[in-house]
Amino acid sequence: MEVFCLPGFDGGLPQHFLLEFYTSESGRPRFNMTSYTEPYFFLENLEPDMTFRIVVFAVNSKGKSPGVTLEGVTFRDAEKRTGAQKRTLRAPTLFKVDF
Repeated sequence: MEVFCLPGFDGGLPQHFLLEFYTSESGRPRFNMTSYTEPYFFLENLEPDMTFRIVVFAVNSKGKSPGVTLEGVTFRDAEKRTGAQKRTLRAPTLFKVDF
């Protein structure tokens, strides 16, 4: 899955971007990622049939922006999407987040 953000005005300060990835069941963070060059994250090896919450922040020397949250992101197992029945994914594989 790819998460791409369009950065807003940085106030003249260098900024980086933080992605936090949670399981919806426990609410505990699974991992986080930091991007120092561009607001782009590539997530791989995600567990199928689990629901996740993704929160993205912009961070600079003055602190962290309010997070942008993507709730209820679920990935279906590819084996369950093959065959005669037409199925749709519950979550897109590309997100655009504006700050």
